[in-house]
Amino acid sequence: MKRKTFSLIEISIAIAIFAIVSVYVMRILYQGYHYSRGFKMKTIACLLAQEKMEELSTDSDSTLFSNPSAHNESRAQVDSDYPDFDREVNVTCPYLGNNNLAHIKVTVYWQGEKGERSVSLQTLIADF
Repeated sequence: MKRKTFSLIEISIAIAIFAIVSVYVMRILYQGYHYSRGFKMKTIACLLAQEKMEELSTDSDSTLFSNPSAHNESRAQVDSDYPDFDREVNVTCPYLGNNNLAHIKVTVYWQGEKGERSVSLQTLIADF
């Protein structure tokens, strides 16, 4: 009875094919991780900007329209729960003579793998 065994060349070819396939699979997994982390950071930044927008738009304080610069915030860390994010708020009343319309711009910054990233949300709020 003849025993069927694999030769050294066959084993080497199988190992090479396995290594090539493994490299491509690892590359795909790394890219997936990289993109999911980027999307996560951008989503958190959008939610932080939206949270500040809602806070300003539902604020019953009438100084939003009479003294918009009182609501401006220079770039600073959002809070201790989000140490990787900075936020900047700019409130203006761009239309002279019409003090019941405010322009709000909220920008959130974070450090990405390729440098600083940011998301800006803008809206107009009316008080009629």
